[in-house]
Amino acid sequence: LIHLEMEGIFMKMSMLTRELLQKWRNLIAEIEVADFSVLQMEKGKKLLSDMRNIHNKIALATLSIDKHMLAVTGRQGAGKTTFIKTLYNLDNTYLPENLSRGEQLPVLITESNISAPIGRVWRASNEDGVGISIKCCKLSNSEFKEIAMNPSEQDVWLELLVPNKYFFDDKISLVLLPGFENDRHQRSQELLLHMLRLSISSIIVFNKEVYARESNDRV
Repeated sequence: LIHLEMEGIFMKMSMLTRELLQKWRNLIAEIEVADFSVLQMEKGKKLLSDMRNIHNKIALATLSIDKHMLAVTGRQGAGKTTFIKTLYNLDNTYLPENLSRGEQLPVLITESNISAPIGRVWRASNEDGVGISIKCCKLSNSEFKEIAMNPSEQDVWLELLVPNKYFFDDKISLVLLPGFENDRHQRSQELLLHMLRLSISSIIVFNKEVYARESNDRV
């Protein structure tokens, strides 16, 4: 009985989230079509940018609602990427070593029945002014690395499909998150916190030398 009740709540949440996403998409489309003069001003551009960011967050929740995500988080340079690469014997093809500023988008690591890694991105697109839609695009390794480090406003999240090893279930994903930074207003930091809320739990990666610095200890 409890299981059936939880399943009913889950389905209702899924429907409400998808409905909210569609209404938000329609609102953005209507504002863009109206072509208000204020949208050409700095405030108007910022408003639309903020609305697209909210859209992408709702889209993240919608796309991941049937997934079980385990976040891998920590400070910049703590070793999150190295941890993921070690788990799946990955080289630098998709996730290069970077001791300073690393990935700026969440990267889902999802097992699949494949023989070699495949990179892809979920991207918000606005075609012919009919509203925003989310599309999944396959990427080359160089495109994957570039988007990870320098995402556009349209890029929602990255996913690296890897051969089955631990979970054997494409509904379970590890999520490599951007590193914590002092400026929490950056887009990467907003996505980081959003993904932590969506995840069922988290693995916090520490580098004792990095963590020992006073500036990191305060974060």
